[in-house]
Amino acid sequence: MINSTFKVTFGVEFEAIFAFHESLLQRRLETTTITATANDDIPKIIKDIPDATRRAMRQTQYDYSMTRPSYMGWGLTTPSTYEPGTDMQEILYSQFKEFGYRGYGGEPLYIAKTILPDGVAIHDSFETKFTDFEKWHITQDRTLVGVSKADLAKQSDLANRTITTEELENWDTHGIELVSRVLPYTPSSFDEITTHLSLLRGTSDSKHLAFPTTHCGFHVHIGLPPPVDLEPGTAPPTFTLPTLQHLAYLLVIYEKAISKLHPEHRREGSTAALVDLQTNLDSFIEEPSYDDVDDDIDLDGKWDGDWDSSLPPSPLATLPTTTTTITTNEEPLISLRTARAKIFAPNQTIASLAKLMSGTSRGRIVNWLYVARTNGLARTLEFRQHAGTLDPVAVEWWVGVCVGLVRLAEVRGRELGTGEGERALGGEGNRVREWSGEIEVQALLEEMKMGQEARVGV
Repeated sequence: MINSTFKVTFGVEFEAIFAFHESLLQRRLETTTITATANDDIPKIIKDIPDATRRAMRQTQYDYSMTRPSYMGWGLTTPSTYEPGTDMQEILYSQFKEFGYRGYGGEPLYIAKTILPDGVAIHDSFETKFTDFEKWHITQDRTLVGVSKADLAKQSDLANRTITTEELENWDTHGIELVSRVLPYTPSSFDEITTHLSLLRGTSDSKHLAFPTTHCGFHVHIGLPPPVDLEPGTAPPTFTLPTLQHLAYLLVIYEKAISKLHPEHRREGSTAALVDLQTNLDSFIEEPSYDDVDDDIDLDGKWDGDWDSSLPPSPLATLPTTTTTITTNEEPLISLRTARAKIFAPNQTIASLAKLMSGTSRGRIVNWLYVARTNGLARTLEFRQHAGTLDPVAVEWWVGVCVGLVRLAEVRGRELGTGEGERALGGEGNRVREWSGEIEVQALLEEMKMGQEARVGV
């Protein structure tokens, strides 16, 4: 990979559906210090919940489908053990008061903890905010719901097992998120990831399994190693402004091409899974004009300029030059000239560049808001586009792409700088000089020294 001496760190977040056998849940209920509300001492699991009640018990941020109940798990006849005033206490107390049973709190997370390596921390609130990045975490995920028994049956082959229809009634599911510690970009880190994912997925003999659905994502955070003498509460290091500027320019050019590496439901604008995934190009979109046709990219990824003189004349050469605005239904354009001017503005700062690329939303394809944090939290770029996966090969490949983009940007920032002129801004290095019909991501992978073999796992 390019620029391998430039050291970075990374962290990964895995959204998944965790499935478990009733016996694991019962064991958890019987070993916790709770007070049952029934006359007997054994907590009850309520499986037969009316659809109307499931909708009323909704815990998730999104109601994915009007035909699908929002809460898909079992009910429990145990009161909430959360502290008063917390989000989970309020939710579960309301459910228990109305129906006599409640949805899951942290029970599935504690089941998963017994499966994972020692040292994994649990955060069973929907409003999790943790600052300890030196250990793995397992958390609630308010964007996920469990799956139906029919959907679970389709996933059972992930653990190389056959589960009968009758046996499925003894299994339930819940959405979770597994978050890694901050890791160095080394082979041993991927061995560590593989261990966690393998245990979570289970074997043919396990009473649990885990799998992604189309609602799940896989997020990668890329940062810099903090100094060993970093004082608590001090902001960790962030990337230099030139590195971030050149990364922004690369993403403007290649966002649509990179998106084609991912399934349709992980592309900006897709409603297939109601995924909160927004483009980073909002600040650069312009209505097409004849003044810009020599340096534009259509939003569909097609190149509309910089014609190679060795090729036949460009069909754009016959366009009139006196009209300033195109009034047809053509797609809006991204002017690279304008994008460069905005990204490499003389008064640019890391905070203003982050706002240019993300606005105020962290739900972008690449979330830039974290690189400007100053309150002691990790300062990272978050790449959010990859579909949910628990496949270590896919994980290693996509982390490599994210790291490669940052390393390529660091090289360009150091070698080209951000001064005056096309070369200083990296214009020459980024322009597609030949008419190819569309911008191909393969050229970018090759520049990052990730050849064709690097496509394995996507």
